[in-house]
Amino acid sequence: MDAVAFKEYLDKRYYDQLSYYEKTSGKNQRKYKFFQWSLIILSTLTTILAAVPRSEKFDLQYVVVISAAIVTILTSALKTFQYQELWVSYRTTIEQLKPEIYYYHFSVGDYGQAGVDKESLFVTRVEGILSKEHDAWPVFKQLIGAAGEQEKQNAELQRKLDVLAREKFNETRPVVEKEEPGEKPVETDPVQQDQIKPVTVTPSESVTPPDDNGEVKPENE
Repeated sequence: MDAVAFKEYLDKRYYDQLSYYEKTSGKNQRKYKFFQWSLIILSTLTTILAAVPRSEKFDLQYVVVISAAIVTILTSALKTFQYQELWVSYRTTIEQLKPEIYYYHFSVGDYGQAGVDKESLFVTRVEGILSKEHDAWPVFKQLIGAAGEQEKQNAELQRKLDVLAREKFNETRPVVEKEEPGEKPVETDPVQQDQIKPVTVTPSESVTPPDDNGEVKPENE
């Protein structure tokens, strides 16, 4: 490997990975310590509050319940995200990567053998360390993937429940009979209905044909 390519590898790969693992390790360390100290403090407070006698003015029952619930949530978070395991894993990788550059410069171990390509050996050893860390990736990555699958299953279950609810609603919904085409009632104009007046004929009167003058007279006249 030529010097230019090796220098580029150092800048863009080796030192970049060192910086990444350094930052990530410190971040997981702070998260783990925060959760752990929160658990210790809340667990202690919960025990103390549960032992305090009840009084009419101060009822700490709800405070104890809430505190115990928070303790449970924090404990589950620590087991799920595994901040301690990540902290230790990244820290171990850093400690394995750091001395490698010194072995290279001072020709220690395999770097001191005659005829060895130090640059190629350095790249091989560094990539081996990184590959080993990736192969031993913490279990929480698998848990995150399982959580995604569980979310998909929950969405599918919710969809099935919605379909079932709609079917149940349609079964209980009253059926409205549709009118056959061509059987619609004849609509009349309300104005015309007002103009139509019923004509009644009494039994004592009968209508006769009109006379020569066009007048109609009852038969009894």
